[in-house]
Amino acid sequence: MFQKFAVLGLLNVAPMTGYLIKKNLEASISKYWPVSYGGLYPALHKLQEEQFITSHGQDDDGRGQITYAITDTGREALMAWLLEPRSSVQCKDEFMLKLFLSKDLDREGRIALAKAYVRHKEERLADMRALLALKETEKVFTDSTTEFVIDYTMASLNHEIELLESFVKAESKRK
Repeated sequence: MFQKFAVLGLLNVAPMTGYLIKKNLEASISKYWPVSYGGLYPALHKLQEEQFITSHGQDDDGRGQITYAITDTGREALMAWLLEPRSSVQCKDEFMLKLFLSKDLDREGRIALAKAYVRHKEERLADMRALLALKETEKVFTDSTTEFVIDYTMASLNHEIELLESFVKAESKRK
């Protein structure tokens, strides 16, 4: 259900191909909400059936890029969803769960776990930097709100990396 609104939200910024929708989802929203890329095209077809989006650009022989655009009905559905009271916030983080439950791991095990998490966060930060580079080529569409989310994400990732590195340093000093 949320994928539907993620797609509508992106198309509310600008019309996009399926490829650009996927790139924008993975570069922006995936930190906050898991996205099923295998379900993207079925979701696009369902959104068309609901008349929330339109498509154009495919040739009669099935070739060519299809560009999707939000309809007024889709925009109304998106606005209604945005104004609904929020559901509970669920942040699932397997690394933090493992770290929380790691009391029986030895120090080296906890350090290895935290270092793996640092690498994961650094990869996500590199993804965000790549997003900024794509933005310069106009392959990723942003507005002031999405730019805020990108900045927020980068600041959060940098802070998380700092905290994890402090944890690793403190664990390394323990006997």
